[in-house]
Amino acid sequence: MSSSDYKPLYFKARTDYISTFSKAREFGITSIDLDVKDPKKTLIKDLKYNNTDNLYHHYFDENSIYQNIFNIDKYNDNLNNSAYINLLKGKDKFTKVYSYQNDLSSLLFSIQNFEKHQFNNQKLPFEILTTDDSLISIITSALICDNQQLKSDNNFNKTNDLIFQLVTFDDQIFIKQVFSGKETQSSLQDREYAKMKFETISSLSEPYADFDADKFEKRFMKLPNQTKRCQSVKKQIINSQSVVVLGSDVSCIRGPDIIDIHKKSDLNYIKSQLSSANIDSQFIDEEYDQSEDFYNFKYNGENAKYYVNKDIYRVIDTPDQAYQFEKFLFVKWLRACITNVQSTVIGFVDDNFTLRGIEEYSTSEIPAFLQRFGRNAQIKLQLQEAANFYAKFIEWVKESVVSSKQERYYQMKFQNNHWHLIEVKDPEFIKQDGFDRVISASFKEWRSSLKKDTT
Repeated sequence: MSSSDYKPLYFKARTDYISTFSKAREFGITSIDLDVKDPKKTLIKDLKYNNTDNLYHHYFDENSIYQNIFNIDKYNDNLNNSAYINLLKGKDKFTKVYSYQNDLSSLLFSIQNFEKHQFNNQKLPFEILTTDDSLISIITSALICDNQQLKSDNNFNKTNDLIFQLVTFDDQIFIKQVFSGKETQSSLQDREYAKMKFETISSLSEPYADFDADKFEKRFMKLPNQTKRCQSVKKQIINSQSVVVLGSDVSCIRGPDIIDIHKKSDLNYIKSQLSSANIDSQFIDEEYDQSEDFYNFKYNGENAKYYVNKDIYRVIDTPDQAYQFEKFLFVKWLRACITNVQSTVIGFVDDNFTLRGIEEYSTSEIPAFLQRFGRNAQIKLQLQEAANFYAKFIEWVKESVVSSKQERYYQMKFQNNHWHLIEVKDPEFIKQDGFDRVISASFKEWRSSLKKDTT
């Protein structure tokens, strides 16, 4: 590898670049069962395409929080009292496992099944395939606030460079984020566990009306789920010409009881708020029908309107904390906007990770909220900049990478405010760093069989 091979993208290059991207459209959903017997090596045990066995239902009665807080304050109970919804409960019995999310195997499995069963054994046309985690890490690297790079979920604790592997195959580009051994084997952080615990206690394996009463009462005692995941597969068009395929984990869906409780905001009001703030109303899902019934959910249709993202954040007590929360909320909005998820539920915790409140933020309302009430002026500027850099990045990758039927390998690294791309040709380096394993063997065989059928 020589320095002359580098093709840098300076993050400021996006300044005068105007872009558009369509709402991501789901065309597949896959249930993923993981084997976590070895904490250092998570394996995918089973994949089921167009299957919702692992799709959880959002449910949380806020009255349980208020009742617990009342009891705690009244009796001055300690942290071990069961009245608390303590999100660190069970952490001492929990073993952190290596995340599978940077692995493209499940996403490639979904593409293969879609091509086989729903696309007449033809190659699905797209330019780039990646996960939403990778994409958010890339976009936030180019967004500056308070003279610092914004942090995504995946690179929140990273102090070193962001590194990705790019592989071209069958004239398409596949992007995978690389995590170091220290990052994947680091000890489980309190916040990391508390977030998983919050997702678990606020989700049911069945709709509330069908859920077992005994299990319902004991749901706060459950350890976080590590073995069952659900991945949505979506297609997005950038600048009316580039097609990106995204794989994103689904936290849960909202059931019919929740749809009745949480009334959707009036779209005309939101559009007027965005227009007055000079924000493009493309962020609004105008096709959402407030009277639409939950049971229209289709296993192979457009289901994003039912999906909910989840996270936790410390209770906000000061103006400075509110200022920092705006940056956090912006990243949550960016993820939801790109993956076309309608809302994000945030659990607010105290310093001991006791749940003190829960709030739902509509994706379409966040930009207007930040523009009108936000204290962070730099965040306001990033709302459109995020979309611009997203499109600029896709264009840069397409121009820099050599299209090829055979596999070609590239390393992409973010250093000194530049994205650098270099082609990797050393066979030992390719094998040692796993470039040749980014695309699964079964997917390569499948695409090869399609070529034979056309000859």
